Amino acid sequence: MQWTLYLRITGMPADLIKVGDTFGLTVDALIERAQWGTSRQTVALTKGSDVVVFAATDHQILGYLIPNLAPFQIDVSDGGAVCQDPSRGFGDCPYRSHAAVVTAGGETATVLDGHTARIGWLSFTNGGFGDGNPDAVCDGGVFLRMGGFRTP
Repeated sequence: MQWTLYLRITGMPADLIKVGDTFGLTVDALIERAQWGTSRQTVALTKGSDVVVFAATDHQILGYLIPNLAPFQIDVSDGGAVCQDPSRGFGDCPYRSHAAVVTAGGETATVLDGHTARIGWLSFTNGGFGDGNPDAVCDGGVFLRMGGFRTP
């Protein structure tokens, strides 16, 4: 069986994954049509117990499912809404970007939507983490896109 994995993670070295490399693969995925198209997926490539690279997405109408990266000694939590942009929302439901609070290698950092930070041994990209303001009468959904890799 052959798998093709496409990743676009800021700053990831082109040679981090080479043809012929062998990795452990973890996939945590869900598509729930009964909940208005909820979809989430976390994919991780590992060497032994160390994560080499991971990517996570989540899209649903209500709530967040932060990716469970604890098996890889990474903790991610919602740092809350930090910015509101009416031009990216609709009606009374402006887009609100969220920060991600990330801990790895004994260090913790807050990573804003659209930014990358080095946290301990991890380069972490918050590629998009936001909502359509669920505090209002909105159903624009919530989403996240995150990825990271072990730095040399």
